[in-house]
Amino acid sequence: MHIQSKRLEELDHIRVFSMIAVILLHTTSTYIFGDSRFTLLGMNAAFIINQAARFAVPAFILISGISLSFSKNDIPFFEFLKKRTKKIILPYLFWCVIYYLYNNNFSLQNINAVDFFKGILTGSFAVHLYFVVVMIQLYLLYFFLKRFIEKHRSNALILSFAITFFFQESIYLNCFGIRILPEFLSPYSYLLFPTWLFYFVAGMCLSRENLD
Repeated sequence: MHIQSKRLEELDHIRVFSMIAVILLHTTSTYIFGDSRFTLLGMNAAFIINQAARFAVPAFILISGISLSFSKNDIPFFEFLKKRTKKIILPYLFWCVIYYLYNNNFSLQNINAVDFFKGILTGSFAVHLYFVVVMIQLYLLYFFLKRFIEKHRSNALILSFAITFFFQESIYLNCFGIRILPEFLSPYSYLLFPTWLFYFVAGMCLSRENLD
């Protein structure tokens, strides 16, 4: 019991650091391309802080994978979905409505069902909602990934790394006009689960046996 408590406390510490990093990401994003008298090695200090804080999203996804695999409770698939719906999907839909109304100045005349549905799928009503879209995809894949990892742990790590590397490199190369993914996918590559899959799988591989 002592080991389990210690491990959970360590995860909480990582969560706190990641939360602080997310705050830094959002507060510095406005200033990273502007002129600043606060520089380090000739670079905008806000840019340096912003880049240094980018571990936050992978860390949160890694922690999610660890937390799910840390429990030995073999919960049925639909019970798992039911709990995640209450904790994640319903609050997500609630805040989508709030942000959508806010973005439209709370005017019911400007409501567009197609735009609203697209916003839910892409998390575009606020910049941080994309993370919820990513996590919903990964949670839907959790049971499949769990079975695969139980039988092929090493292959799961290698394959997920290759997939995530490919998608993240495609995002990077796209900045230079080199398009790898289909054009209709490129604008949404950052919120597709393959871009983040490795962190989730790596967390799932860090089960209780690996952490003890």
